Amino acid sequence: MFGLEIPIDHQSTHSLLYPFNEEHIVLENSISPLTLGNLSVPSLFEHRIFTRPNQGPLVSLAMRILRSYPFMMLQKTALPPFISPLQSNWAETGVGPPQQSLLTCMGLVQLFKSRTDSNKNLVWRLIKLEQENIFSKHAAFDKWELLAAFQSLLIYCLLRLQEQPLGNDGFEAALLTTVNHVFNALASLAGGIRKMKLPDDPGVTWMDWVYNESRRRTVLIFQILNILIEISTEASSYPTCGFVLVPLANNASLWNADNTEEWRTEFVLCSKERKIHGLSQTGVLTKLQLADECVRLSKLSSLEWEEWRAEVGEIGTLVMIVGALL
Repeated sequence: MFGLEIPIDHQSTHSLLYPFNEEHIVLENSISPLTLGNLSVPSLFEHRIFTRPNQGPLVSLAMRILRSYPFMMLQKTALPPFISPLQSNWAETGVGPPQQSLLTCMGLVQLFKSRTDSNKNLVWRLIKLEQENIFSKHAAFDKWELLAAFQSLLIYCLLRLQEQPLGNDGFEAALLTTVNHVFNALASLAGGIRKMKLPDDPGVTWMDWVYNESRRRTVLIFQILNILIEISTEASSYPTCGFVLVPLANNASLWNADNTEEWRTEFVLCSKERKIHGLSQTGVLTKLQLADECVRLSKLSSLEWEEWRAEVGEIGTLVMIVGALL
């Protein structure tokens, strides 16, 4: 591992560490958000071309992992890595912030899983109706329902990887346009991701952390999707400062905490390290360590890649595959 120290510049460092800031982010030219001018582009959801011989199997593996996420929603023991166990519990019990979009999404995934040739068009029409429902009502959602809607839209994008709906012209563009609107509403309502301190009530902090981490992980999957297929949206655009993915997911021990006390113990340990991870444009996993007057960038060795994967869990495998493709 070798490192590089760069002085802290408030403007550049802030956009790097908090990519969901209220301010506009400079996007990489290679992948730009969907705009009204290209809504009718026929290449939406088409696979991107990878030319190196070893890339084909890696792309296939990444796509299989992504296609599995919708069906994981139907299992209590193995949720998609961007939907927290806390959210799943709220959806199941009806206690906690509203999760109606996720509940509806679970029902549609169940219908999709059991679809037949005779009713598959009906299933896609129902998905389109829900997309239209989110588009028309999202302005009135609170931040938790916006998050649930954002995650549900990602699930519908992943279902689209399974098959192309027939008789639903314009659905793909409408789906990605809705992603843009909900993503921007999230940024306007909830603001950027901030460094967090423990308040007097640690339960509030746990919920705040779950919210921010869920949003971060959902954006991460959108960004990974856009590396593999054409779904250019504001949610899937590249970050700045030479990174393709940043910040990456936090530790699985925090993500899977069963209660406030368990989460707080892990959070205190992790927050002392003052670090995040990112994936560079050349596929290198990099640790960003915040020092007093600089950010220390350290490229991780193969062994440290494996240690990081062990810390963050299953979502780390997908990041490693993407790194090998770059």
